Amino acid sequence: MALPKKPQGLKAQLLSLLSRASEEARLAMAIEFTKACNKLDPAIKAGVLSTPGGLVVYGGPDSPFNRVFGYGAAGNPLEDLARVESFYWPKLVHFDVELAPQAAFEVMELLEARQYRQVGVRQIWACPLEPLDPAFEPEAAFQVLEIDPLYHKLWVELIDQAFGQPLGLGAPATFQAFTRMPSVKLCLALDEGRPVGGAALFLRGNTAILFCAGVLLEARHKGVYRQLIRSRLALAQAWGANLALAETGPSSPAIPTLRSLGFTKVCELPLYGRRS
Repeated sequence: MALPKKPQGLKAQLLSLLSRASEEARLAMAIEFTKACNKLDPAIKAGVLSTPGGLVVYGGPDSPFNRVFGYGAAGNPLEDLARVESFYWPKLVHFDVELAPQAAFEVMELLEARQYRQVGVRQIWACPLEPLDPAFEPEAAFQVLEIDPLYHKLWVELIDQAFGQPLGLGAPATFQAFTRMPSVKLCLALDEGRPVGGAALFLRGNTAILFCAGVLLEARHKGVYRQLIRSRLALAQAWGANLALAETGPSSPAIPTLRSLGFTKVCELPLYGRRS
């Protein structure tokens, strides 16, 4: 399978800069996530392994975020893959290998020769933020509030119910780990005082990552999800961010909403795994 066609000229340079900003923020978030997992349960021994070609993340035996970030960015892909397998295989866990945007076609051939197959694609979206941009002021349909630790348990229960645990057996523990990350802000959407949705925001310097947005089934298709995005953009601006990022699958229903709010797709990252 060929790598996605890359844009040329000035647009390519801009997207490259956004892609690098995205990579730095996502790696920082992954490292903080593993530290939060260890706060919840030190026996998990979550951790990361840095290689010349990426960051290897382990969040626990059932974590949906056992992933190699940036594989093929640099270094020797064959040697890096050996390090990856030596890191994961003794733990007897499934893991995904996420290719870097600049990974060569030969990297994909190497993975396939080692019985890895493409299992998905992650799309990274970016939205430059202007200070006090009125376009991102919260709409009035639903109230969205940043919450303090007193309401973290409620947030975890709501997100768990909204997602229906599609992320795997480790999803509830994963949601709890998000509440232990010092760079994460949590939000609840309220409909006449009743929580109907929730979401999270990771802040690193002037970059914000929007993630983990969920809406209860009975409140969907009423604008709650859009409001969760708008409110987190406003929150990111209030904390000094000038760039917002989001991650989706290629067929995510969130994509039209992201586009309508000014997000641009900056890269596609193929995911490879072994499921035998």
